[in-house]
Amino acid sequence: MTMFRLFLVLFSACVCAMEPSANQIKQNNMRRVESLTALAAEALISDKGIHHYKKQNSSNESISNDLFDIIKKRSSLWSRLPVIYQGSMLGHTDYIRSLAYSRDGSMLASGGNDSIITLWDTENSQASTILNHSDKVVSVAFSPVNSELASGSHDTTIKLWDLTTGKDTTQLDHGSEVRSLAYSPDGTIIASISGDLNSTLGNSTMHLWDLAAHKLIHMVKKAPSCRISAVVYHPNGLEVIVAHKTGIIEIIDLRTNKVSAEFKGHETFISSLALNSDGTRLISVAHNQAKLWNYDTKESVSTTLDRGVLSVTLSPDGNHIATGLIEKTVKIWNLATSQLITTLNGHYGWVSSVAYKPDGTQLASGSHDQMVQLWTPMEHVNSFEELVEHLENIGSLDAEKDEEPV
Repeated sequence: MTMFRLFLVLFSACVCAMEPSANQIKQNNMRRVESLTALAAEALISDKGIHHYKKQNSSNESISNDLFDIIKKRSSLWSRLPVIYQGSMLGHTDYIRSLAYSRDGSMLASGGNDSIITLWDTENSQASTILNHSDKVVSVAFSPVNSELASGSHDTTIKLWDLTTGKDTTQLDHGSEVRSLAYSPDGTIIASISGDLNSTLGNSTMHLWDLAAHKLIHMVKKAPSCRISAVVYHPNGLEVIVAHKTGIIEIIDLRTNKVSAEFKGHETFISSLALNSDGTRLISVAHNQAKLWNYDTKESVSTTLDRGVLSVTLSPDGNHIATGLIEKTVKIWNLATSQLITTLNGHYGWVSSVAYKPDGTQLASGSHDQMVQLWTPMEHVNSFEELVEHLENIGSLDAEKDEEPV
């Protein structure tokens, strides 16, 4: 049976199932719909089925819409593929270290060891602008209030870029290699940390920069034994959370510039921190371990999400956690239960950065394989054509894997 005929039969079965008839006839028709729906879903996943649909697809939009509705309601496709591959973007020549979306989600920035920042159009996945540092770019962040991008580099500088012109408007000298940075919620201050984590010489510092005056307003120094390794702003704008090489996390109250509380539980240096949108949950990533914390009680909610975690981010709706792993995968977790939802395969190197689009419709992952990959949660696939397009990309991803040299 051709794919087109299968779709027509499926549509007809759906109509029949809705007509008033004897109970037995209704049950038979419903079983037929379920069976054909499963066949259609399986056929669409196959490369042959996708291309046949594209070739034979009729202009009857109602058939596509009805088929999509039935597949979404009755097939196991949504549970088997909760997040689906969207595409890959190539624009770096070395490891990708950091990813960030603009506040409207139209742009994705990636920074890497090749000393460049690539700005991507999230609609067409094309690189629109290339920005440069003179050494590795390890952190990028978009302003939450305007068209500004901040980048931190091992060349010891933080650059502020005006994205309307593509020019760096301000350069802040940190004095040593920048490791991480974060905007305050109102976009007026940047917190940045510096220092070589592998060095036993010199202090590690956190700087707070007034962006209007372009000057340093506060600095926290730590000895080599407890170097600062990660920083994130709390949504209340009154606290900054910093992580140490020792495995301790501190909350710094910006009203007093003093440590107000600590999280203890890691035994090695912490490489990444993330907060949910209301600031009630904190996630920390240390060597081979990720922990989920209750921010108010400072207690660990989940002792270990996974092993080999390098990067972490939370979905905008606060329901999911995405982690990038040494094992070259991305994993999606349920925030409330800490249960694994799905594992995303497709990278060929460590996944060093993950980021959600502000509206939650896209997840980006950056890797040591020099690629940025885009993923779409199935809950945001809203038409049969979108479903076909995304399922076709699965075949493209498999083809890319086949072509990858050993």
